[in-house]
Amino acid sequence: MSGSVDAAFIAGLKKVQSLTVQVHKEISRLIGDLRPALLDTLGLVPAVRQHAEARLEPLGVEVSVETRGVVKRLPSNVEVALFRFAQGAIGNIARHSRAKHATIVFEFHDKELAISVRDDGIGFDVSKITDVEESGRGRGLFSMRERIGFLDGTGWVESQPGAGTTVSARVPIGRD
Repeated sequence: MSGSVDAAFIAGLKKVQSLTVQVHKEISRLIGDLRPALLDTLGLVPAVRQHAEARLEPLGVEVSVETRGVVKRLPSNVEVALFRFAQGAIGNIARHSRAKHATIVFEFHDKELAISVRDDGIGFDVSKITDVEESGRGRGLFSMRERIGFLDGTGWVESQPGAGTTVSARVPIGRD
């Protein structure tokens, strides 16, 4: 009898160990979602570039990233929000656009940063996305605008069917 108890106990321990590993991986993923490690190691522009290339190039989308002005590190909350904004736009390109090219432009000014993410995909009628629908349609654009709003910035979308899409934002980064 002690052999079967030991075997059951060992099987239970192995299950607990496996679950512990899974929980650890999930916690690590969630922590990474809060603040992507790429931001700490690379900074905003290289982190966005690396994310865009990793997400879009396997789909056949050529990625270019441009910077204007003097690139500088920004407060953590600003970098995270701008990374998430770009991540949302990149995700939309991957899921919806059927684009062949995507261009991300960062414009650093003394008191603000402008970012635009442009694709040459199928585009859409912006007037038909006025709010988040029950199906979830529009949720990504809403979240992107909300992130920028938290920074006292502005965000907007320009698109037309057959003419690609540009998602842009401006956020304050300097002191008045």
